[in-house]
Amino acid sequence: MGLRKIEEDIKKQGLLKKRGSELAIAELEQLIKDVKALHRRLEDLEKKYGDELKKNPKAAQELMELRAELGLPTYIGLNEVQQKKGLLSKLFGKVGFHEYLALQLLEIAKNRQEVTGGLISVAELLIRINKKVKGVIYTIDDVFTALKILERNKLIYKVRELESGFKVVEVVPLNLTNAHEEVLRLAHRFNGELSYETIMKHLNWNLAKTEAVIKELEEKQLVYTKVTAEGPRIYFPSI
Repeated sequence: MGLRKIEEDIKKQGLLKKRGSELAIAELEQLIKDVKALHRRLEDLEKKYGDELKKNPKAAQELMELRAELGLPTYIGLNEVQQKKGLLSKLFGKVGFHEYLALQLLEIAKNRQEVTGGLISVAELLIRINKKVKGVIYTIDDVFTALKILERNKLIYKVRELESGFKVVEVVPLNLTNAHEEVLRLAHRFNGELSYETIMKHLNWNLAKTEAVIKELEEKQLVYTKVTAEGPRIYFPSI
C-alpha cells in the first residue's frame, strides 16, 4: 500500500470519527432539551397538583422516584412544607405536612431494608428524619401520625409494639412468631447485641431452641452473628 493510499485512509477515518462525534453531540443536545422540557412539565404539574399529590402517598411515591431518576431532589415542593402547621396554616387550610413526612419515612425505611431485613425501630426513623431534613424538627407524634398514613395506604405492613414504649415498623410482612418477638424484646434490653447464653438464661430456653430461633431470624435477615473471643455474638441492626 502506497503512502498516498495510507494518507487517504487516515483522512477518511478522521472524517468518520468527526461525523460520529457531531452526531453524538447533536443527540446529546436533543436529550438535554428533552430533559429540560420534562423538568418544566414536572414543575408545572407539581405547582398545579402538588398538594393533592402529597396527600396521596402512592402517587407521590411514584413522583419522588421519577424526580430521583431525573437527578432532582426527591422532596416534592419542599419550600411549601418547611414549617409545621401553625395558626395561619390551620386557618387557611394548608395541607400535606404529615403526608409528606410519611413519604420521607418510607424512603428511609426502604433504603435501610437491605440492612435491617425490613424491620426498623420508630426511634431510628425519628433520628434519621431529623438528621436528613434541615429546618424542621419532627416529634415522635409527627412520626406516629405519618406511619398511620403509610399503614392505612398499605405502604408498610404494620407498626408493631414489642415492649411498652418500644415500637418497630414492619415494612414488609415478616411472619414473626412469639419466639421471634421474645428475642427481639430481649435484644432491645441489651442494646441490640446478645449471646446465646444471655438468651438461654433470660428466656429459659435450651441450646437447641435458641439456635433454631436465631437461624430463623438470620434467614429473615433480621440478625447476623459474629464470632468473637467470648464466643458468638448476635447483632440486631433494627434495634
